[in-house]
Amino acid sequence: GFDSYKTTYNNVAKLIKSGMNVNVHYVITYENNEYINDIIRLLIETGVKKVTFQTMIPRGRAKKDIIQIQDNYLQIIKQIYFIQNLSIENRDKIEIKTLNFYEKYYYVFEPNGFLYLQKEIENKDELIRRII
Repeated sequence: GFDSYKTTYNNVAKLIKSGMNVNVHYVITYENNEYINDIIRLLIETGVKKVTFQTMIPRGRAKKDIIQIQDNYLQIIKQIYFIQNLSIENRDKIEIKTLNFYEKYYYVFEPNGFLYLQKEIENKDELIRRII
């Protein structure tokens, strides 16, 4: 909600003021994708030097949103291309990266000590091995 956003923003600003190098990760959803331009402008004004926009991973609590993710997939992909163009426009002010977890496999180390290769949908995930 608004209070957590405000708290996060204030803490990021304090860290930057203290000399810390702050990177922001922003998860693109169907609810917030229209604010990306505003977020980039705010991050530049705040002094953030790098932001990574990433797609939501339909695991855990986000699993319940899988239908909305699928319904809005094309809109989010369009946003990724839009963000990549913003990256070019703002390259002298902020480094902007994108991570599309819909099209990329990734490794996840779970609290239970297992390492998984997570794929586009959970039933295709692959257990690599138990680490601890």
